[in-house]
Amino acid sequence: MKKTVSLAVACLIFVVALKAQCDKSVKWNASKAEFIDTATGNVAKANNDPIVLTTDAKTVSIVLKGDHPDSLHGDVTNYVCNWKDKQNGKIIFNSLLTDAEKTRHATITIEAVDGKITALLKAEEESTEIKLTIDSFEEAN
Repeated sequence: MKKTVSLAVACLIFVVALKAQCDKSVKWNASKAEFIDTATGNVAKANNDPIVLTTDAKTVSIVLKGDHPDSLHGDVTNYVCNWKDKQNGKIIFNSLLTDAEKTRHATITIEAVDGKITALLKAEEESTEIKLTIDSFEEAN
């Protein structure tokens, strides 16, 4: 009986810890972006300028630094976060992203597999998807 109660408490703590990770604001740092043609699946172009993707359950911000700085911001809807551990997990959400010129209906998927993290940005209005290679992440303020 004691083992069962101890196991149940350990599982509860584990689930709460993973849930807390999903509720945090996270700054994802990427050094590479690939623009993938949705019709062919081929990389149309690549960009090596730093990109910062900041997410939480309510908002998203994408800031491109370098020679041609730009940014997109939006509110998050349909937020689904499922992290198995710190090395493996997935976040999927929708957002209406806006910049100075345009509004895009986007689906963003952030996925970690064995510690390798990528972010995929798909917009209904665009003929390309953007795949970010995430180099590091940290809790955002």
